[in-house]
Order: sequence, then C-alpha cells, then structure tokens
Amino acid sequence: MDFHRAEEILQSRDVYEVLYKNDSIWINSLNSQNQTAEVTLNGSSAKKIVPVTELFEVNKQTDYM
Repeated sequence: MDFHRAEEILQSRDVYEVLYKNDSIWINSLNSQNQTAEVTLNGSSAKKIVPVTELFEVNKQTDYM
C-alpha cells in the first residue's frame, strides 16, 4: 500500500479491511518520515510498527455508524 492510501484509510469514517502478512489489522497511526504504521492485530492488543508498503487493502468496505 502506498502511504497516501494509508492516510486516507486512517482518516476515513468508513472501515476498511487491511492485512499485514495475511493478518487483519487496525491502523493506529502513521509516521511519514519512516513510512511506517503502528498497527494492532485484530483480536489482540499486540501492537507493531510495520512498513506501510507491507500493508494490503482488501476490497471490502463497511460503513461505520
């Protein structure tokens, strides 16, 4: 994923399914200098710092209410 798309997803009111190494994640924050994202693995409280280029958006969108 490119950094700009990660920013769009983070700022959106909609919920997008994003994967990191085939694990569903939630993007918590982004670091533009390092081009990294702090993510939380869904179903866990484990947080990781990962390269944004290793994130993959699944073509699925759910409206957030």
